[in-house]
Amino acid sequence: MRTQGTQTESPSSGKAEMTATMTTHVPPSIPPKEVRDAQKAALVEVIEAMRSVQTETDRWQLASRLLKMVPTGTGGFDRVIDAATAEHVDGGFSATTLRLYRDTAARWSVDQRVPNVSFSAHREVMVLPSIAEGRKLLESLATANGASKVTIQQIRKAVAVKQRKVPAAAAPAASTVSPTVSSALKDLKAGGPELIAAIGPDTSAEDLDTLQAGLSKVTAHVEALRAKAARKAAQAAKRGPQVTDPKTAIAVVKSIKASLGEPKPAAGAAEKTAPKTAKIGDLRGL
Repeated sequence: MRTQGTQTESPSSGKAEMTATMTTHVPPSIPPKEVRDAQKAALVEVIEAMRSVQTETDRWQLASRLLKMVPTGTGGFDRVIDAATAEHVDGGFSATTLRLYRDTAARWSVDQRVPNVSFSAHREVMVLPSIAEGRKLLESLATANGASKVTIQQIRKAVAVKQRKVPAAAAPAASTVSPTVSSALKDLKAGGPELIAAIGPDTSAEDLDTLQAGLSKVTAHVEALRAKAARKAAQAAKRGPQVTDPKTAIAVVKSIKASLGEPKPAAGAAEKTAPKTAKIGDLRGL
């Protein structure tokens, strides 16, 4: 509470008079107690949801609680990380990951989600222009493969087909390699430290099975290329050096002939080819 005085001149007497007014000042940075209590309760719910994220239901629950606590913006996620650290909750979450969880819940209301399709699949398909288009894609993949078997790889391939406007059969034969793929290849050549770090302890058993299947396909592809390269090298070694320059080719032929020697004429060949000498007095052939 603050008292403020103002001095004015009385119109009747012409003398100055002092008027006192009392005002109440509340700092605008401090929200009401009800708001603070609600924020605290929402934070507790988020931390509890972060303690055990094993199933797709757990992921959706965490995403929904994050949406309740931080409906918009990014200012509240650092507070969540600080509180989780204080409570010794280590789920491998970063502020960016929590924001992606929140955004997924915000974009996908309960009635829009495709039943039995994973949380990760819903999050991945958000790159499309609209949720309606994303839902249509998820439903198509669920019908073709089974709802519980829709993978991130399938979604990315289908999204690439949509965005590049090319036939599905031509999608894998893209002529350029994206920076992301180049980075992944570089990481694999180094032993895959970044890939290993990205597969956190909160990865579900379903996602681990999918990752295992994907890595098996990559390994099989690499082994097939290695076998092909080995066959090509063996054939090249068997054929010997390939000579394309005409002068070099002539020199090689002469060298081979010299090493083998000139062929001797067959017996009687000289007699057959040499001209016959006419006998004296023989007039035949004249």
